[in-house]
Amino acid sequence: MSLRRGRKVRAAFLGGATARVRGPVGRDRGRGVILHVDLAWILEVTERAVPGDPAPIDYGVAIAAVERHRAVVTGQDVYDGPIARAAALTHTLGRLPWLEHSNLRVAVAVAHGYLTASGVQVRLDQERVTALATALTRPRATVADIATVLRTWRT
Repeated sequence: MSLRRGRKVRAAFLGGATARVRGPVGRDRGRGVILHVDLAWILEVTERAVPGDPAPIDYGVAIAAVERHRAVVTGQDVYDGPIARAAALTHTLGRLPWLEHSNLRVAVAVAHGYLTASGVQVRLDQERVTALATALTRPRATVADIATVLRTWRT
């Protein structure tokens, strides 16, 4: 897989605003583009998704989310495909407190923005958003649980 740095992709998320996805872009084994977001992208999504722009109280969580969705072990992606990578981002940002408030709202916005930018057609409504928020608040929620919910977002 060859990666190119610096390609910009527009991503729509909650509220109809847009953000740029930055970072390496490659092919995902015939399924589309692999997008790796960075801290700046997550902070931009946060700023646009939440009125009042909550201040981060732990940047380490957002940095961990960035690294987690990019994880590779023995040459294999840990999270294979855009839904799994979106779930890894969402699980980290939604389960670990890193903002003054609105962690779940930002996690939903990041999931939506990442999937859209990855070319996955998604449709959000209150029922789907509530299902994701509920899954994220379960004490034993896993990335696989979050991915299952995100699959219901596909149109």
